[in-house]
Amino acid sequence: MLEFCICGSLKVNGNCTNRKCAHHMSGMEPATYKQIEYIKDILDKLQDDTEYAFGNMAQKEANKLIVSLEERLEAGE
Repeated sequence: MLEFCICGSLKVNGNCTNRKCAHHMSGMEPATYKQIEYIKDILDKLQDDTEYAFGNMAQKEANKLIVSLEERLEAGE
């Protein structure tokens, strides 16, 4: 079964094949400064003092964490 990204491009092994799409990642790129700052901002809003190894975090891992934290924030945790 074919899988497509929200941008409309084909996904291979869960990764968008469109290099210009924000969802295109090999999984190995380090988390961006913006991702890390956004994670820290959400953690502050949640009053969560969990320590994360941002220096070793990949973009794909950061995206998953962001989604998880946003869900917690929306649930009013």
